Amino acid sequence: MFNPIRKQILITSKEGENIKIRVDKETCIGDETCVAVCPELFEMEGDVAAVKMENVPKDLEEKVKEAATSCPVEAIVVE
Repeated sequence: MFNPIRKQILITSKEGENIKIRVDKETCIGDETCVAVCPELFEMEGDVAAVKMENVPKDLEEKVKEAATSCPVEAIVVE
């Protein structure tokens, strides 16, 4: 369930570098929100979410931000 009061995730990267993402598998509860929001980068591996690629293409950064802020347990780590 999306909580609008949660802190806003800022995605920043050094010029020319892509941001990186990962799923904390110990925290993930398998809600599948990230897969619904950004199926290009997230998929389910059994009962938990996984990333298809660590480096986020520039054109998917906003979708990753939405997926991360929508995660009910904040299991998506954006670096």
